[in-house]
Amino acid sequence: MITRRVLEGDRVEVTFCVLNLGQSLPVTLVGDFNGWDPVALELAGNGNGELSATLVVPRGRRYEFRYRDSGGRWFNDEAADDYCETPVGAVNGVLLT
Repeated sequence: MITRRVLEGDRVEVTFCVLNLGQSLPVTLVGDFNGWDPVALELAGNGNGELSATLVVPRGRRYEFRYRDSGGRWFNDEAADDYCETPVGAVNGVLLT
């Protein structure tokens, strides 16, 4: 699930939430918004079997993103706004703000 809340000054608070389905923890959120740094944004558990992270990004932009578990497995969010193929044949989720 991806939720958005518009903030002042053309910014959007975006919360990414995924079920913990046996991924090797920690799981990180990786994308254009953090330079594809695989350790920059770790998802936190909420005690209900979900992992989430919140970030603030400029409004009106398009971001590619994926999740990565500590075992190096990449996976997408079913709630992405769209998907796109990368030059190396992977598929990234797309977030529209």
